Amino acid sequence: MPSPLMHSLAVQRVMEAVTDHPASDWQVDDMARVAGYSKFHFSGIFARCTGLPPHRWLLHYRIELAKALLQRTGYSLTSITHALGYTSLGTFSYRFTTTVGCTA
Repeated sequence: MPSPLMHSLAVQRVMEAVTDHPASDWQVDDMARVAGYSKFHFSGIFARCTGLPPHRWLLHYRIELAKALLQRTGYSLTSITHALGYTSLGTFSYRFTTTVGCTA
């Protein structure tokens, strides 16, 4: 049975992969593959390590990155939307607004 340290290292690998490629079309299956676990097993491990299920963590990661890019760069909202893997400005705006509580 893998140790908690091995689980946290697997989660860290996934987080690094997402950080390196935030625009990729990340699905839980893809994250589980990076971690080396089945989708079901990975989802539980990830939630225990981070406090969030993988898809929710990804949403929050992308929103936090968008906030930083909006504050610190001159990139347009459309550029940021595409850089984070969203194909629709409307979808991104909706997710940003519901997560942050204000418009981008």
